[in-house]
Amino acid sequence: DDVTNYSYGAADAEAEGTATLSNEEKENVLRHVKPMGMGGPVFLEWRDVLFQMESVILKTLGFTLHWIPDSHPHKFILYFIRVLEIEKKEVAQDAWNYCNDSCRIDLCVRYEPEVIACT
Repeated sequence: DDVTNYSYGAADAEAEGTATLSNEEKENVLRHVKPMGMGGPVFLEWRDVLFQMESVILKTLGFTLHWIPDSHPHKFILYFIRVLEIEKKEVAQDAWNYCNDSCRIDLCVRYEPEVIACT
């Protein structure tokens, strides 16, 4: 099980200690916690752990995760705009907006990036 393979060191110990606190005590503790700096080493470590655990959860739920750095519809939109010699910036902007909107639905899973950029 992937979840049991990860150890969070001090975070594990703190989580066990807070299990005995009441909700009021937990809220009081949180009032005095300073926000974490976004560039600090602790933030970066927690961010990485969070991403790893998110992947474990999504895989457990049946999602297939892919990293596709070279095949993204936005790249093809710019190519098609240049090849078709479209001068109107509004057309390019509309295509870009449609492409952004398509990332919120399952088009990227069902079709290749070139097809999404053409439609």
